[in-house]
Amino acid sequence: MKRSSTDVVAASDVGTTATPAVRSRRSPKLMWGSIPATARRIALVLVLLFAWHLYVLASGVSPLVFAGPVDVFGAFVAGVIDGEIVTAALTTLQVLLAGMALGTLVATVLTTLAMWTKLGEDLLVSRVDSGLTVV
Repeated sequence: MKRSSTDVVAASDVGTTATPAVRSRRSPKLMWGSIPATARRIALVLVLLFAWHLYVLASGVSPLVFAGPVDVFGAFVAGVIDGEIVTAALTTLQVLLAGMALGTLVATVLTTLAMWTKLGEDLLVSRVDSGLTVV
C-alpha cells in the first residue's frame, strides 16, 4: 500500500524512511507559562481568595475566630473611610523609622569602636586561638 503525502504518520512509523507526511493540525495548548505574569498572579490571588471563602462557608467557623474575605474587605474599607487604618499605618511607620534610626546609630558606634580601638575590634571580630572560637 502506497502512502500519499497527506497521510498522518503513526507513532510507530517515526524515524522510518517512508515518504514525508503532513502533521495533523491541533490547536495550541494554553500552557501556564504562556500566560502573562500579571494575569497568572491575579489568577492565583483569585483562586486563593475563593478557597478562603469556600473554607469559611464550609467549616461554619465563627467570623470572630476566622473571618472570610468578604468580611475582611468590608472592615478594611470601613477602616480606611474612618481613618483608623491610616492612623495605625502612620503610627507603625513612626515606630519603624525610630527603630531604624536607633539601629543605625548603634551600628555606627560599634563600627567606629571596631575601627579605632583594639577593644572594639576584639569584641566584633572572631578569632581562632588554640582550636576554640572566641567571639
